[in-house]
This record gives sequence, C-alpha cells and structure tokens, in this order.
Amino acid sequence: MATGASLSNHSENLLLDWLLTNASVSRPTNRYLALFSDEPGITQDQPLEELSSSNLGYSRIPVVFSTAQNGMASNIDPVSYTAESNWETATYVGIMDAQTSGHLLFWGALSTPKTLTAEDQLQFASNSIKIYLD
Repeated sequence: MATGASLSNHSENLLLDWLLTNASVSRPTNRYLALFSDEPGITQDQPLEELSSSNLGYSRIPVVFSTAQNGMASNIDPVSYTAESNWETATYVGIMDAQTSGHLLFWGALSTPKTLTAEDQLQFASNSIKIYLD
C-alpha cells in the first residue's frame, strides 16, 4: 500500500495526551481511507490535496483495522475504489476520522501512484494497509 506511514500532528497529540496525562481524549469511532494527489503533510488536520468529489465516484471509504500486534495494525477487509470518470493521480493515502472534513490520522505514499480512468479500480487487499508504530 504505502511506503511508510506517518502520524498527523493531531494523532500525535491524541496519543501523547492519552498516554502521558489525565486529559480527556476522544478516540475516533470510525476510520475512512482517503486518496490524495499530493503529500498531505503531518501538520494539516484537513489536507487540501485530497481527490475531489468532482472525480465522479470518489468518496472516502470506511476501513476497519485489526487489533495491533507487535506495533502493527492492518485493514481487515478489502477496500476498493471504482472511478466513474477520469480521476487525478492518487499518490498518497490517508486514514481520516470522518467521511467528510474531520482529521487526518495517518498518511503514507502509495508504492506506485495510480491514475484512474473511467471504470478503472484501485484495490487494497485485506492486510495490505499496514500502520506501524516503532
């Protein structure tokens, strides 16, 4: 899926607050896979270069992750995008906490950028979206 994954500043703050303070921290209840045409960057909670809804058929897709083992969690079910029109080239993926707007949680570069044309698919098999903490 991606060559490395990074935490956003939002996620870093949630993790640090949860582990090191008594602050009340709200854990995301849902996670969504998003595609980006440019590097989202760790400091942006709402990246500006997400593929646009003007790319017919594009929207964030719900993704469920396994319980972490040895510092890694991965997607349980396959995730698939089908373009209904020609889309921008997807170069990065991100895990978001909302179907629209929300916060970026993790992001990483696709191993191979993908330009989707009408009826083309971008598929992620089970266990291919891997999030590591080390």
